[in-house]
Amino acid sequence: MTEIDYIKDLRINGFSKIKQLFSSEDILKLKSKSYEILNDVEEINFDHKLVRSDSLNPYVNIYRNNIRVRNFFNQKLRNCIGVDKEIDSLMSKFFSNDKINNILNYFFINPKIHGCTIRMADKSSNWLGVHSDSDTTISMSILL
Repeated sequence: MTEIDYIKDLRINGFSKIKQLFSSEDILKLKSKSYEILNDVEEINFDHKLVRSDSLNPYVNIYRNNIRVRNFFNQKLRNCIGVDKEIDSLMSKFFSNDKINNILNYFFINPKIHGCTIRMADKSSNWLGVHSDSDTTISMSILL
């Protein structure tokens, strides 16, 4: 598929699947490292007051990657950039991919990354579908 096909998918279906961005080895490494960093830090329950207290100003939040949050869907989340060199390298590979960049540049002028989070759901988690939190954002998921 071309970038135009992926864009058509996004417009018609609200999502698109881009395959083979990572090698099998990369996927295993990302999966292993994700589990590792999700389980090596303190966990806190999600609290909107905490999120607000981490604001430098109304437009900039402090990027905290030293805690794991359990949200109201009973999922584990952790900001992952800057935690592990191999994860950073794989995310760099993802965000520098021509297909990804062409799609983002089609929808946005000078797109920026707001956050890069590992989210783990299990059988005790409540369902949360693929979504974005605003009409000016796009959520991307790497399903492992």
